[in-house]
Amino acid sequence: MKIFAVCKNCQQKIKVKGIYPTRIDIAMEKGEEIELICPFCKEKGEYKVDNINAEEDGRNTIFFILLFPLIGLILWFLYPFVVKSGIKAAFILPAGIAIPILLYTVISRNRTNKVKIFNSTFVESRAISVNLKAKRPKARDNKYPIMRK
Repeated sequence: MKIFAVCKNCQQKIKVKGIYPTRIDIAMEKGEEIELICPFCKEKGEYKVDNINAEEDGRNTIFFILLFPLIGLILWFLYPFVVKSGIKAAFILPAGIAIPILLYTVISRNRTNKVKIFNSTFVESRAISVNLKAKRPKARDNKYPIMRK
């Protein structure tokens, strides 16, 4: 996950160094405003933590592009042993394809959720308290007033 702020001067992405699951963690460590220097225009600026965003990085894809041939090689070397042991060879190819795809799906979904969580949490009180504009229960209807003696 890449955490960045957008430069006020040149609109380029300024990387925020560190590993933070939410904006609240950044605010707890560095304060509600962070001073960042843009590596492109060398402009120094104060950025509110709520203006910092996250996006997915490409490490997932590169890792799994390398993983597919590796699993293919492992299956190539294990094929004679699997056939000798009596396991049907027809199960090897689907398993060799399904396992990396399943791993890729699970890990990429996890990273996507991390980015969504980061981008949906804010430090300012207006956004931290969930459902500020939620419907409040209506006042009791006086359709059936309580009978008094």
